[in-house]
Amino acid sequence: MTLAQCCRSPKALLQPLFGLLGITFVAACSSSSGGGGGATAAPMEAGATSTTTYPATDSNASCAATVTQGSMQGKVAGATCEYLGIPYGAPPTQSLRFMPPTPAPSWPSMRNATAYGPSCLQAGSTLGSVGATSEDCLSLNIFTPTAAPAKPLPVMVFIYGGAFTSGSSSLYDGQALSERGPVLVVTMNYRLGALGFLSLPELDALRPGKPSGSDGIRDQQLALQWVQDNIATFHGDKTNVTVFGESAGSTSTCIHIVSPGSQGLANRYIMESGACVGKSPELNTKAETVQISEELATTFCAGGVDGGTPDGAAPDGGDFDATSPGVVNCLQIADPTQLMTWVPAAGAPTTPLNTLLGNLTGPPFAPTVEGTGGVLPDLPSNLIASGSFNKNAAVLAGTNENEWGLFVYLATNAAFGGSASSPLNIMTAAQLNQGIEMIYGTQAAMVEGQYPATDATAPQVFIDLVTDYGFRCPTRQLARSLLAQGTKDYFLYSYDIGKAWHSFELVPLFDVTELTLLGAAKPSSGYDSEMQGYWAQFATTGNPNGVGDGGAPVWPSYTTATDQYLELMDPTPMAIANFRKVQCDFWDSFTPASSL
Repeated sequence: MTLAQCCRSPKALLQPLFGLLGITFVAACSSSSGGGGGATAAPMEAGATSTTTYPATDSNASCAATVTQGSMQGKVAGATCEYLGIPYGAPPTQSLRFMPPTPAPSWPSMRNATAYGPSCLQAGSTLGSVGATSEDCLSLNIFTPTAAPAKPLPVMVFIYGGAFTSGSSSLYDGQALSERGPVLVVTMNYRLGALGFLSLPELDALRPGKPSGSDGIRDQQLALQWVQDNIATFHGDKTNVTVFGESAGSTSTCIHIVSPGSQGLANRYIMESGACVGKSPELNTKAETVQISEELATTFCAGGVDGGTPDGAAPDGGDFDATSPGVVNCLQIADPTQLMTWVPAAGAPTTPLNTLLGNLTGPPFAPTVEGTGGVLPDLPSNLIASGSFNKNAAVLAGTNENEWGLFVYLATNAAFGGSASSPLNIMTAAQLNQGIEMIYGTQAAMVEGQYPATDATAPQVFIDLVTDYGFRCPTRQLARSLLAQGTKDYFLYSYDIGKAWHSFELVPLFDVTELTLLGAAKPSSGYDSEMQGYWAQFATTGNPNGVGDGGAPVWPSYTTATDQYLELMDPTPMAIANFRKVQCDFWDSFTPASSL
């Protein structure tokens, strides 16, 4: 998710948080193939015995390695070799803008891989990422032990969150997780916003068989294919790859379970606070993406002839057809920063939810259900129901106890462009019910009956309702859907340490201490190692329990009959049954009268 702010800049101390949380800063107010490269590996059975061997020459002894594109020199950090800013995709600029990604070209000499590459362009690039930003941003980073392991290591590929409009791989240091495993950690950049998810009919005609709308996911697929082709050089086991992510990265991970272009690229998946199923997943229909893309094209290209001029000027009032020849060329030469800071005009079609939130969620670019040839040929829920997904997958997924609390805080906090007058500032039962009626219309009474509130409880009930609807219950629904179609292993969790807002589990997992500025609790000594141990053990065997877990409590596998999950509490996690059963049973049976 993202919180867009208008005409207000937060203190420099808080700047790193914007990329972490998916906050979009808009510089000027306005009311106004299957995946990249294609998967070639055969499907992998979770827990299969690896036959992979890494090169006889120990590439990590001097933190130097040779990959498909050439040689590189990394650096030592503790007991870890870090290889940073490795290009996996060609620069998606000029004629390659809005096109499927292609592999990075070779480099002729030893490459310096000791610094992160630029983050992908995003709204408010000076706030939404760490370091420089560029349209040429398709790079990845590798964290691997300096000492050669006895056998190839499990590979964990992390996908950052940020509502598909912001984020950066440079925000996540994989050293501690790699050393805790030991595992090999990979982080990646992928295209965001309009540059990653635009879709137009003319664009589809220029890329037959690969419809537009999800190029940011195609970038991820190309990075995963690069891992298949090169990870053995770094002591990684290409037959044991875990994809994991948070928020939009979690939704991306879910997509990789079902996308035809992702099959054979991973066999284990960890999802933190985001699923690609549910009543309102972070996905667009093809029509929705085309509509928002045509609104953008009208803004940038309506003022000229044969597609207009890429000056970002307002439409000239004449008739403009966003499907006319020349529109793609206009957008390909437009200022990319202006493309990324654009917001829809006042009066543009919206949903009941966006009516409530206003511009807080920014331009609604997201992965698209493109149809035949697409990253998503159908809704993920339909692909799962038809058995069209990775049935060899082992899955670990969960949510935080009070996900929605973060967004309420940011929307009402002046330092982030929020205001006490925000509709998210629910203080009374009457305000809560008014919001429910705005969103659910004639069905409001059903929702109000499920979430009764007094003035004293209304703020927390509001957080519970949206957390259930948008995060917790879709994650349970995904578990039940996959298990019903033959998935063998699924482990569910709820993170409940401190405020337990959205993204706060990143503190123990990646030591993202910046989140403590928002009130995230720093767990007790040793808890980060315990949580990292669960994640690394799952990546190793497909089960978070096992030898070397330090006596951590047993994590029960999820079943529909018991709804068992692990409550990640500090200091001791606890296995609990009946995961929000009453509330999630309600949402499973609820059919919205309109799209939210």
